[in-house]
Order: sequence, then C-alpha cells, then structure tokens
Amino acid sequence: MYRQTKEQKKLERRVVISYRDQMVPELRIHEYRGRYAPYDFYLFDNDRPVELIEVKTREKDIASTTYPTVWVSLAKWTKLLIASQSFDVRGIFLFWYPRDSILKTLDVQAVFREPGSKLIRAGRTGRGATNDLEPMIDVPPSLLVAAGIHKEEKEK
Repeated sequence: MYRQTKEQKKLERRVVISYRDQMVPELRIHEYRGRYAPYDFYLFDNDRPVELIEVKTREKDIASTTYPTVWVSLAKWTKLLIASQSFDVRGIFLFWYPRDSILKTLDVQAVFREPGSKLIRAGRTGRGATNDLEPMIDVPPSLLVAAGIHKEEKEK
C-alpha cells in the first residue's frame, strides 16, 4: 500500500493554507489524517466544519492543461460525499498543479450532476504498490473551478 511521506503531507498542508488564505481567510484549518480518514482537512468557523477537503497534489512536471480529464478514486469520492452530506457542508477535491502553480477545486456534488464524468478502472503502477488499480471517476475539466495559486519556493 502506498504511504505518503512527511514531505508530501507538509506540501499538502501548505497547499491548503494557500487555498484558505485566498478563498476564505477567516476560517481555521484542522488536519484530519488517518488510515481510513474520509478527507485530509476541514475548514471550520466557530468550531463548526464548513468545508471538507481532500488534497491532490500532482507531480512536479504536470500543468493544469497536461491531461484532458482528472481521475479521482471512487472510494475517496464516496467517503467525501457521505461526510459532506452528513455534516451538511461542501466537500471538495483540491488539485494543485506545480508547473503552472494553479489550484482548482472539484465539488463532490457536481461530479455526476453534470454530464461527462464516467467510471473507469485505472490507477498508477509505478509507486511500488501492487494493488493500485481501482475504480476511478474520469472527470471532465469543465467541472474544475479555478481557486487561486500556490507557489513552492525553489530549493537552493
């Protein structure tokens, strides 16, 4: 099973901070990590969650226009959808594309409300995990909404 490194987790937190600071600076961030966590972070106001976030950072050479669609795990989408409905708050996938520093969001409620999304079996095989193929949702870019930028400092 694939596990994120500490550096990847720190990057995700920086991406969420950038998103929050540009979109809803008054909200606080809580990290919600765990093996079976339905999402990575939530934004809250007065101790009430207002947005659940699953972060998807892309490889360093990927731009927001590199691929015609994005894939999200059907299992992760389902967990995020159920959690967002249970809390009666917005649930999003937050994508970061390093080449052009673009942040985009995908509202879980919109995935099958609009035409174009379809179920596929896909995944990555180069990460050392033998079971990385799974049911995925192929999502058209028309469902992604621009949500600011996040720039990483260049290493010296």
